[in-house]
Amino acid sequence: MSLDASTIKSKESILRADERLRINVNWFIKLRWAAVAGQLVTVLSVAFGLNVSMPLIPLFVIIGLTALTNLLLRLWYLILGRTEQWSAWGVRGNWIVDAIMTFDVLLLGGLLYFTGGAENPFSVFFLVNLALAAVVVQSEWIWFIGGLAILCYFLLNTWYVPLDVLHDRETFASFSGLLSVRYEGQIVAFSAATIAISYFIARLTRELRERDSELAAARLREERNEKLDALATLAAGAAHELATPLSTIAVVARELERHLESSGATNDCIEDARLIRTELAQCRTILDRMAGRAGESVGEGMTEMTVAGLVEEMLAGLPHTDRVSISHGNEPNLSLNLPRVAIGQALRGIVKNAIDAAGRNGQIQIKTCTIGPNIGIEIRDNGPGMPEEILKRAGEPFFTTKQPGEGTGLGLFLARAVIDRLGGVFEIHSEAGVGTTAEIILPRAPTRLAADHALPSA
Repeated sequence: MSLDASTIKSKESILRADERLRINVNWFIKLRWAAVAGQLVTVLSVAFGLNVSMPLIPLFVIIGLTALTNLLLRLWYLILGRTEQWSAWGVRGNWIVDAIMTFDVLLLGGLLYFTGGAENPFSVFFLVNLALAAVVVQSEWIWFIGGLAILCYFLLNTWYVPLDVLHDRETFASFSGLLSVRYEGQIVAFSAATIAISYFIARLTRELRERDSELAAARLREERNEKLDALATLAAGAAHELATPLSTIAVVARELERHLESSGATNDCIEDARLIRTELAQCRTILDRMAGRAGESVGEGMTEMTVAGLVEEMLAGLPHTDRVSISHGNEPNLSLNLPRVAIGQALRGIVKNAIDAAGRNGQIQIKTCTIGPNIGIEIRDNGPGMPEEILKRAGEPFFTTKQPGEGTGLGLFLARAVIDRLGGVFEIHSEAGVGTTAEIILPRAPTRLAADHALPSA
């Protein structure tokens, strides 16, 4: 079933909204725990540090309600994370967060009611709640929460339990002894509110930026996969269409060889005819491989091999391998589980490009090593290298700097697609006049196959 562009964008928008909700809720929970701790410290410090008489039981009940609702929110968050049902719970999650933000405004109003009302310096934390609400809750709900905060602040100017400490400067000594308790409280409250808002917004923005980068990379991989599927279809069609004319050419080449042998032609002419047949056989082998893999509906299974065996697979059938030097670390016999044909074909294309780039007298170095739990492979040539503008396009499908007939421009593209699907990393570094280095990192036992569909040959 195909999807139009609007449907795809709609699905991406839903996924981004669900991911944003997940990140918002995670940091919202952390800040509410910090709020519980801060409220407890503040109440205990004022009550026992300054010996201020306050209704402690109602205050502890309100703080306990904050802790209880946050514990329930945390359990809900963990259940969603374990079942991976964020998309299904997205709508419900939004109204749960909206309700808790509204409840927090009422809880803050309750704390302020028992501690001096709007005269309490910590009434500035209404702004913290509104800043968090602007980021966390749905856009239409922020106006209700904002209106509720304004109403609470207005009522706290009239109805509240007064605290003498906010008025009597002589009776109550502040912590520093320099300013009144009220002014020191204003400094502490303003500082705490500033830190809370800045920290939350900065961390949230950074996580969203990182997640956007991950989504962009995922979209890029999906685009490569779509191109790969299209190439598989193209390969199957090409193999089918070219089979008949190649068979005809093979028959004619055989008849030509017989005619030359019977007519007493020179050995050079006969060898040319045989070369034509040999190359045709190679073309038929490639086309059969393309058609076979393009017709598969699922990816190739994993095969156990060693690092040394992988290097042998990537060099199989390549010309001029005498110019390739191989050096292993201490891992040549290390066991790998990889799709042998797919990864062999992918790496073989990279080595072939290196051989072609190095020229007749060039040298190619292949080095392997362990990188944590992964295997690193470096393929280096001492060819002319690539200028920056060419390097940027390396790996684009059908982009090649070779002469017509010498390459299709698919080798690097297919290699990157296979390595990406294995969960590996593929990078190319090049400098004009120095050479080119391909760096590959492969997981020893990837959790996904190299191809959900077949890979055409480059």
